[in-house]
Amino acid sequence: MHIRPSSSEHLRHKQLLMENPAPFVTASSWIIIDDNGKNGEILFGKNEHEPRQVASLTKIMTANVVLQLLCRFNLGEHNCLIRVLLSSSQLIGTSAGLISGDQLSVWELLHGMMLPSGNDAAQTLAIHFGFLLARDRHYQLQRDPQQGQGISDHKKSLLLEATKVDMSNYVSLDQGRQELIDLALGEFYKEMNREAQVMNLANTNFCSAHGMHHDQNYSSANDIARLSFHCMKNPTFRQIVKTQKYTCESRMQLGYLYQWQNTNKLLEQSGYSGLKTGITPTAGPCLAASLQRDEFKFIVVILNSKSMDQRWGEVQKLATWAMNKIAKIKGSDLKPKVKKKILQKLQHL
Repeated sequence: MHIRPSSSEHLRHKQLLMENPAPFVTASSWIIIDDNGKNGEILFGKNEHEPRQVASLTKIMTANVVLQLLCRFNLGEHNCLIRVLLSSSQLIGTSAGLISGDQLSVWELLHGMMLPSGNDAAQTLAIHFGFLLARDRHYQLQRDPQQGQGISDHKKSLLLEATKVDMSNYVSLDQGRQELIDLALGEFYKEMNREAQVMNLANTNFCSAHGMHHDQNYSSANDIARLSFHCMKNPTFRQIVKTQKYTCESRMQLGYLYQWQNTNKLLEQSGYSGLKTGITPTAGPCLAASLQRDEFKFIVVILNSKSMDQRWGEVQKLATWAMNKIAKIKGSDLKPKVKKKILQKLQHL
């Protein structure tokens, strides 16, 4: 028999829903997910499924793919060295200041990408691992020609050429071999999108490793939060994104030091341990943040905040509000099922 709640319970239910509404923030979309559980449950959100430009939050997926490929190809992040192409070092936007022709380890490049948000580091990683994927694809076609149906002879010849690229001829790629670079980048983007499909990121598509504006490079607050939730399970990723400063030495210019400062100012605040900043004119200021305080563990994502400085305060404002709201509901004298129902109603604001 279904028992209807008493009028006093119903009134308290309504009060908890209506009182202390979500604070105003300038971000066009935002989300808070629970980083404690196995599934990253949505706690609160606004326009969280809306596809948008996400700027350098794209680099979260770039880092994820690189870490996955290190395992696949049995490579070590410290001893795998990658040479920097001139074209990568000259990319516009945020930069790690990489020197053309220099060699850095994957570990160093991941810091150069995630701390100062270096587009040059992201591109360098994507090209290198794109060539590994292209070689792998060529050998797959050799083993099983049926997989090559629908692939042009020209594309197959490029895949063959990719197998011949190594450290001795790598820098020559800048000399009229843009088609090969594009092939490698294309293979890397396919891997980014394959990972997105595996994670069921329904409103996401990647065609960039760094996140500079491109109509076909987009995601949503929900998808970035789910991606971040997945990545924060990886201890290597966690260690990199919580690092505030990193220094390494050039292997080409004796005595030259790369010195990188994390663009995420929230790392200076208690409880914050990552994740990534981003900004372009079309995406606006964006931020994915990881926070643990008391029993609460959140990932908060905001997209298109009004200004670079406001995004810090808006993430903190939303996180504090969510903690207070959840604590008040859980501390009420309502039945557990009713508390859960209230929280579910608050998910989409």
